[in-house]
Amino acid sequence: MIDLQTTELDLHAFIDGRLADGRRREVAMYLDAHPDAAERVAAYAQQRDVLTLLARCLAPEPSPARLARLEATLLDAARRRCRARRTVATAGAAFLAAAG
Repeated sequence: MIDLQTTELDLHAFIDGRLADGRRREVAMYLDAHPDAAERVAAYAQQRDVLTLLARCLAPEPSPARLARLEATLLDAARRRCRARRTVATAGAAFLAAAG
């Protein structure tokens, strides 16, 4: 029997813990009645866990000091860009004044 009330989106939300309690119970009952879907959900959860672990290994949480250095670097770059634009604008205005 096909349950049109439980979708793949419901199953993924179930895995991610993003369902309201009532809906979570409904999906859990659906999974109890549909072992093939329960197996799929278990595989999805395992994939999520592996990807989460891989992401942690590849991109560890940045430290506060590292974030502060990054912020300082970005602010510095923005200031340099502003100075360069002002210089170009001033030079352009001087050229137009001299040419006019």
